[in-house]
Amino acid sequence: MRNIVYLCAVLVLTVLAGCWDGAEPAAATPEASEEGIARSYSSLATNDVLVSVDGVDLTKQDAERRLDMTLALVRANGHFQGNARDPNVRAIFLRRIVPQFISETILLKAARGDGIKPSQDSVDQARNDIVSAFGDKGLSFEEFAKRIPARQRAEIDEAIVAAATIYDYIKAKLGDRATVTEHDIDEVVEFAEAKKAESNKAMVKQREKAKELYRRLVDGEEFTSVAKESFTADDDNSDGTWGEFQSAAIESLYPGILKSLAPLKPGEFTEPVEFDDGLYIIQLVSREGHGEPSVFTSQPETLTLRRIVVALPVMIEVATRAAIRHDLLAERMSRFQKEELLPSLSKKAKISWPNGKISYASKVKQSKQEKTK
Repeated sequence: MRNIVYLCAVLVLTVLAGCWDGAEPAAATPEASEEGIARSYSSLATNDVLVSVDGVDLTKQDAERRLDMTLALVRANGHFQGNARDPNVRAIFLRRIVPQFISETILLKAARGDGIKPSQDSVDQARNDIVSAFGDKGLSFEEFAKRIPARQRAEIDEAIVAAATIYDYIKAKLGDRATVTEHDIDEVVEFAEAKKAESNKAMVKQREKAKELYRRLVDGEEFTSVAKESFTADDDNSDGTWGEFQSAAIESLYPGILKSLAPLKPGEFTEPVEFDDGLYIIQLVSREGHGEPSVFTSQPETLTLRRIVVALPVMIEVATRAAIRHDLLAERMSRFQKEELLPSLSKKAKISWPNGKISYASKVKQSKQEKTK
């Protein structure tokens, strides 16, 4: 399952260009200036400028448009559980839009100055990167695009072209270092295969450990005693106490868990059940309320549970040679952009903040801070 926290950290340019790695241009240069008094984002008017790069302005309206486009990509994944209208959620994205805009503007200007036009291969790769980051396995870009509101599809297409242009520009500047040899790929394959063998051995070992813990329980050993050997023991008060859960809620977190718990009486426990984060042996302490898990139930079923969890290793899969080639090149381009290209170009750019540095803290957070003063 893709971690939504990771998705929330991904910006449009990250996904599209495949070369953004947190590199921020140097703003403290003789050509860059910071003007005005710092203001909160919420106090800005629609046409107020957040930052200007070589005469290209990013207004609040532009930032909101970029934010909505980013959130549209995240929501299209289908796993985003947050409220896109929540000011705290929006603030997370907004904090990164300005540095993204600065870098994108600097790189696009340099690319166009060199006469770079995006190749179809780079455009296709940018589309594939979107699906890889936000879509489902085997989904085409055309199918994924249908999940995006129509008003944002044209903007995403423009962002794809911009990202492909930047990609081709960085690749051209990288020169011979952009060449990934068969030997380079062989080294990655050899390393990945060794790691895969290690993870397979670790998986067998952990499955055997779960079976052994289960056998000890069957032989009469106290559940709380065995639970002390669980890797979640510190979180579970060292005795396996997991807590109280409404059945509908825990089923949404651990699909299939209710089926394993259904035949249990208080005090009984399951055989090892596999979830994303490990092998679980779960003891039912008590069961109260209605048996049908539903938000419409007046007395929802509440389960009090203990657990023993055996961690599972991250399983390694050896990527195709084409995928390895792409990733190696992307890594080199990212490092080159961050360490050499962007710092050099940003020194020549004129960057200014007409409204000062902007605070993106939400009103909710601001009010809490004011109360503590």
